[in-house]
Amino acid sequence: MAAFAKNAVMHGANGQVEGRDSIRKIIEQLIELSENTLEVVVHHILANDDHTVVLQTSTAQLGDRRLADRVVYVFHIADDLIQDAYFTGDPRVQEAFYGLSPVPLPE
Repeated sequence: MAAFAKNAVMHGANGQVEGRDSIRKIIEQLIELSENTLEVVVHHILANDDHTVVLQTSTAQLGDRRLADRVVYVFHIADDLIQDAYFTGDPRVQEAFYGLSPVPLPE
């Protein structure tokens, strides 16, 4: 989380989440909802001074449900911190696994 600016914004299929603390809550919620089985495998990273693109697969297991989502993150970097993160996983896959809207927003 130290790579995110305090006022970073994460954009995804279910809208956007503003602030490093709110982004942390989203990640913590996904880990909790997956009963600590959420894993990320990074396949490739492309980067320059302004942007970083991460190709990854997210996996998790809940009983007989299995998550296998191919994800692309695009990060906009300024002042050596992530200012904006764009999530492009498949919201249908997320919804089927978690049984929720694509990404639950923090309360």
